[in-house]
Amino acid sequence: MEENIRFLPAGDSSVLIEFGNSISPEINFKVRNMVMVLEKAQKNYILEFLPTYRSLLIHYDPLKLSYDELLKELQNLVS
Repeated sequence: MEENIRFLPAGDSSVLIEFGNSISPEINFKVRNMVMVLEKAQKNYILEFLPTYRSLLIHYDPLKLSYDELLKELQNLVS
């Protein structure tokens, strides 16, 4: 996993993945790539996601998967 990617809790049922600190084509490519990975994976615990230029907000069902389990899944998908 890349060093500059951060996973941050966002409330009780969302996680924010930050792919960098600036707006750049390279960082936005990573965000769009993660969106494609999530769409292809079709995980039933992910309710929706919202990409931005440098981050991705993921809203999930905490009754299906805990935050820690989600973090492990997302870290695997990122790498």
